Amino acid sequence: MALQHDLPFMQPSARNSGASFSPLPVCCPFARSVWMKINSWSGGLVEVPEQQVDVEARWASALENLSKQTRRTKAALLMYTAWNIWKERNRHIFEGQCMDAAQVEHEIKAEIMLRKMACGGPEVT
Repeated sequence: MALQHDLPFMQPSARNSGASFSPLPVCCPFARSVWMKINSWSGGLVEVPEQQVDVEARWASALENLSKQTRRTKAALLMYTAWNIWKERNRHIFEGQCMDAAQVEHEIKAEIMLRKMACGGPEVT
């Protein structure tokens, strides 16, 4: 049975058809605003995803022809952003709590700083 809540993580087509959530929210308005914040913070290194794009293909093409350091930084930003959007979706659904896009951006930056302190990198200006 599909969840029928008016959440920012549901694609409009999913909301109308009774389908369940998108496996990785990249195009809903909330997710797009998080991606735009990360795009701005990274100086354009991470692009805002296009609608209806295959995530695996998008990430593979986004990491092509980059230096090793840039590729690692960009991959980390992609993973931390997607992971924190997913965690916010779960927080919203299962805990009934909501963060705004700026708070999720802060969580992404905090996780990156923790990793940097523990392991080094990624370097984001």
